[in-house]
Amino acid sequence: MMKYGKPDTSRPKGFFPRLDAITVYAVTVERMTGKEMTLPPLSEQWPAIDRTMTPNARP
Repeated sequence: MMKYGKPDTSRPKGFFPRLDAITVYAVTVERMTGKEMTLPPLSEQWPAIDRTMTPNARP
């Protein structure tokens, strides 16, 4: 807080005036969405196999 506060702040250490206004929620994950797929074997992963539209391209 010293980085963002003023040097003349007289707030005592450990003094949190709005602590009673804070609400903490526990969230339980019920369902995850997204793609799931198994990875190909290492011999078929990049860079072993170049599946780009321009294979063997050079700058």
